[in-house]
Amino acid sequence: MIMSAGERVLHILGTSIARCFYRVTAVGLKSLPSGGFLLLPNHISWVDAVLLQVACPRPIRYIIDASIYRNRVLHPIFRTLQCIPIDSRHSRNAIREAAERIAQGEIVCLFPEGQLTRSGTLLRLRRGYELIAHQANAPVVPVWLDQLWGSIFSFQGGRYFTKWPRNIPYRVTTAFGNPLSPEVADIAHAKFRDENSDFMSFVKLWEVYHAEARRLSSSKLRKWCQENFISHVKMREWIDVHQQLLSLVQSGF
Repeated sequence: MIMSAGERVLHILGTSIARCFYRVTAVGLKSLPSGGFLLLPNHISWVDAVLLQVACPRPIRYIIDASIYRNRVLHPIFRTLQCIPIDSRHSRNAIREAAERIAQGEIVCLFPEGQLTRSGTLLRLRRGYELIAHQANAPVVPVWLDQLWGSIFSFQGGRYFTKWPRNIPYRVTTAFGNPLSPEVADIAHAKFRDENSDFMSFVKLWEVYHAEARRLSSSKLRKWCQENFISHVKMREWIDVHQQLLSLVQSGF
């Protein structure tokens, strides 16, 4: 994919600065399609897009909120990087443009949670990404940004920016999953989804995970998590927190 001179300058500048503060390990690059596809990452910090671009050898076109895209200071940068603005009330044009870009062989990235996590866990995925995938008739590639929770650009500790970094350089892993058809991507979390309650969706996930954990070996459980877009590490952390809370309740505080 040919980049403009301005985009090339921004790409070199941004990735060079990012590499001064982060050590990004990319996993699964060999499985990325050679043509266009839709990239779906989790959203942990304000620098997710920059670190994804550091990990990916090809330019990525990001779908971003229209109000942010129109920011006077940032708009020239977003325009140069060929970002796609989207308005939740009028999203049809953005979906069409994203599908066209993918059909032209480009990588388009959408954060399906729609917002930064404030807990470090994956939020409920918003509808819309499957429309882009179906309209472009292109594969979907999930990617998991790991170890970013705790960086100064995440909400760990209840605040952004105003905390000291744990390490410099900060080590981050970006794990690209295997390409999926639009149909598979759409139903991946269907077994856990409750249309009326996010809480019940988490309960379903908890129950299904434990059922699988009882019948699968450790390695097969990790593979099951990957196939269902579930972070095995986060599930282990969830179990640890549950055990700690249970111990407190049983001890009567």
